[in-house]
Amino acid sequence: MRVCVISRGDAGRDPRLAPLTRSLVRAGHDVSVVSAGKTVPDLAASVDFVAVPSRVPVGNTTAKRTSRKLQPAWLRSRTLHRRLVAAARATGADLVYPLAARDVGLAAEVAGTTGAVFRAPRWPDPGPRDIARLAPYAARWSSAPAGPGLGYHTDLRPREVAAPEPGRFADARVVLALRDSPTTPGRYVKAALERAGVTVEVHDGILDFDAIDESVAFVLVVESPYPALEVTGDPGGVPVLYWVHHGEHHLDANLRLVERYHVDSVLLAHSWHLAHRFGVPVQRFPFAVAPEVSGPGAPFDARPYDVAFVGAGLDAEGGTYARRRRMVDDLRSRVGDRGRFEYGLKPEEMGALYRDTRVVINEVGNQHHPITMRVFETVGNGALLLTDDEPGTDLLLRRGEHYVVLEDAVGAQIEGIVQNSEGAPIAAAAHRWAEQNHTYDHRVDELFAIAAVTDPRTGVATTVEKSELAKIIDRDVEVQVAVVHGNTRLASELPTREVRDAKAYADRLRPGTVDAVVIDGEPPDDVDGAVAAARSFVYATGGAVDVVESAVLRAHPDADLRRSGSVLRADLGTGGYRRRPPDHPLA
Repeated sequence: MRVCVISRGDAGRDPRLAPLTRSLVRAGHDVSVVSAGKTVPDLAASVDFVAVPSRVPVGNTTAKRTSRKLQPAWLRSRTLHRRLVAAARATGADLVYPLAARDVGLAAEVAGTTGAVFRAPRWPDPGPRDIARLAPYAARWSSAPAGPGLGYHTDLRPREVAAPEPGRFADARVVLALRDSPTTPGRYVKAALERAGVTVEVHDGILDFDAIDESVAFVLVVESPYPALEVTGDPGGVPVLYWVHHGEHHLDANLRLVERYHVDSVLLAHSWHLAHRFGVPVQRFPFAVAPEVSGPGAPFDARPYDVAFVGAGLDAEGGTYARRRRMVDDLRSRVGDRGRFEYGLKPEEMGALYRDTRVVINEVGNQHHPITMRVFETVGNGALLLTDDEPGTDLLLRRGEHYVVLEDAVGAQIEGIVQNSEGAPIAAAAHRWAEQNHTYDHRVDELFAIAAVTDPRTGVATTVEKSELAKIIDRDVEVQVAVVHGNTRLASELPTREVRDAKAYADRLRPGTVDAVVIDGEPPDDVDGAVAAARSFVYATGGAVDVVESAVLRAHPDADLRRSGSVLRADLGTGGYRRRPPDHPLA
């Protein structure tokens, strides 16, 4: 695919450019960069640069300088816009990447009526050519450069086998690698594999390929809370599948994990527009109904709760879950004790609640475009699914027949559903459909079919030489943005990260604004201020180690501090999709 990255500014000065373009090239795309800036020498060998002058006419004669000086700002902006669009169209791009939110309009104009635009979910909406909208319905936009998937979940055809036969894979052995927890969907896959007769070997926390017998049908790695799984050995001829169930906000880490885990095929639970970012084949592999937490429940009209929601952000003041908070606040005032709004329930508790509820809300936030586990948890328990209509939902369930689209005026919408008793037939139809088409027993059949066509020789391997400091940072795959004091080598050693020089970035640093801070050599004058900028990790080497360690403990008394040779690694323990190591004092 031809990809064009476009920017109104000087793209070469934007730290997002290098890791993005390297990732796209590595996946197998032809990449061009069109911007009002200059060529970046270390990227020029793999990326075509088109530098568009930000002001015209170009030249240094008196007449040209005078003409530029007299140009009104609106004319300069309009001229630059027109020239950028023309230059980007000339690249023949299929897919256009705006480098910043302000460039989305440019990208949409370049895409026209045949291309597509990829943008961060929180950026402006580019309209109908948004690849997130297009991808579920067209292989062109939902395939990896390595080739299209098997075609699962591309339409609403019912399964030929509604109830897979128990024990059907009785002679098979499978390795399941994950960080086990009460909420991992990997538990449901394991149970379904065992119902199918499979012998399942679990690798929890460490994936040891050397301990895997060649008779294993495949290795399934399930995306898990960080820290990422440790890996030893080589998979040899065993296919390695990686089930990814987060979207854009974990994309960079998952691209790195494809290399770490020697992945041969990626399984995307949703967000199928991300398929083009992976250098291996990609398959659609959604969540499903798990019998461990599902059942028909009470008759619809006899359920004690009109509405329920289980999820994070119920007390959020803004950000990712601001809309969710407004909806829940409205519902609390309307339905009183006829509603339940919870966070942190165990899966079994959540299932029991949904079986006592008529309507379950699925509001997904604004970090990505997920078809969440909540979709299947709801229909699996016979409740009416009232959901954001994320792209591809209508390829799993039938809109209007199996689910209802969530409106902003959710209070009035739910009152109408409950008063008119319109939810019962929709909920019942969805439950039947899901039981016959979307259980984890069905997903097991898909796993074996995918493994059968997966070439174990397609996995990606990294060749970048790394210093001891870079190796330690690289283990923390979730680090995407690192501000560095003193080290000029890390940018080349960590080519998929945004490595920013602390001096150049000083005027934009605020407490908790970057994933990591690296202090190599002598500590800066304001070491406490430097440490404060880190959200998750601080790394230090050389003469800075003792001073940085003290600064970290002043700001984060519970930080997990570990030394490896001359390198200090401080895990600030700030939460998110992470778990403390088992030997941490607060674990």
